[in-house]
Amino acid sequence: MKMKVFRQIVCAALVLCSPVADAALLRLTADPVVHRETLGGFEVTFEDTGDGLLQFQELVVFSGVEAFGRLWPFLVDVPDIPDFSTLSCPSLPCHGGLPSDWWTFGLQPGLRHLLSSSENYTYSIDVVVHKVPEPGTLSLLAALATIGVLIGVRRPRRLAGQTVRPRS
Repeated sequence: MKMKVFRQIVCAALVLCSPVADAALLRLTADPVVHRETLGGFEVTFEDTGDGLLQFQELVVFSGVEAFGRLWPFLVDVPDIPDFSTLSCPSLPCHGGLPSDWWTFGLQPGLRHLLSSSENYTYSIDVVVHKVPEPGTLSLLAALATIGVLIGVRRPRRLAGQTVRPRS
């Protein structure tokens, strides 16, 4: 009886102590304030790591930016904009010696073709999906495996032809 209670406590502790991963999708919207006839706005959806700022590594979807009658579908570098983003890119050095507050867009991944000052836009960040607690997968699987082992230990296996002897 003592072992049964101990197993139940261990199982409950494993499940309750599994770490939780938080994920939130945010959308940065950039609307042009100058050159509206040649420069369009854009949106970047990103999975925030908790600071509320866009970083290139968090990029999920980039809408592309229309400029000079053409769509620039790739975001190459993210500028340093207070309260909105931090300087980041897929590989160092970021911006290739350009000022750190410029957006860079490309027609192909990684190639800088279009540069635009961050001052050309107004910004807002909206929540697309709120943080949802997600159980840590590995710890949850470990808890389930432990529960299975403890249940397996609890029930002795009977071989064919064995009889159960009553306890005296």
